[in-house]
Amino acid sequence: MANSNKVFLSYAREDHRIAERIYLDLRRAEINVWMDTKCLLPGQDWKREVKKSIKESAYFIALISSKSINKRGYVQSEMKEALNVATEIPSGQIFIIPVRLENVTPIDDELLHLNWVDLYQSYNKGIGRILSVLANLQKEQLQFLDPVVPVGFRAPIDYEPFVNYAEFVREILSRYPDAGHFIDKKHALYITYETTTHETSIPEHLITQYPDKMTIVLQHQFRNLMVNDKWMVIDLWFNQVKETLRISYDSIVELASTIGFRVTREV
Repeated sequence: MANSNKVFLSYAREDHRIAERIYLDLRRAEINVWMDTKCLLPGQDWKREVKKSIKESAYFIALISSKSINKRGYVQSEMKEALNVATEIPSGQIFIIPVRLENVTPIDDELLHLNWVDLYQSYNKGIGRILSVLANLQKEQLQFLDPVVPVGFRAPIDYEPFVNYAEFVREILSRYPDAGHFIDKKHALYITYETTTHETSIPEHLITQYPDKMTIVLQHQFRNLMVNDKWMVIDLWFNQVKETLRISYDSIVELASTIGFRVTREV
């Protein structure tokens, strides 16, 4: 590996938004990430540059999703190249980091015995796990450059934080722990949602009790909070009986926190 400081980011084109987000967060941590849309120069032979960059990289991050495993294309070629490079890596040394964006199983047998990062369960925890592996790399300072200046492999970051309301809600929820353990015991998040929205699933007796909307509170007694791409899943207690709720982000009409913010969905 000519450049042991580089990290290659491989993804399917359909996953480019989450790939951009990962790129941005790794660059914020001053990791030297190679991403095709950021690092390829106009006129370069992209096939040759991709293969060269994989061989030069210290780590290969493979974003795994239903799009990446079920399509033919260059993302498969990148994986094959990375697997070839991995055969030259000393036993016990990490090279390929499989990152699952969905609950899917990689089709490459060589990946099945590797420890995966499940980004779909908790984005922040997943990024933290990735950064723990990359901690040995030399930092490359993030520079804020004039976007009109051609800057080659450090092209301006054009990541758009949120496409819609659902993405914004997911980002807020992803920052919460998976159980009710807050430093500030008075902290609480109030979530009001429509109980009959598509992809929202709650027990029938709660729908009978709350046929239109329902407000839950994330404070002391909640467990197993999981923030997915389209919904959150959480265990709450009602009259001392634990119930599992699946709430789609599109069904959430309001978020209100005791720290002083309130977000309401426009109808």
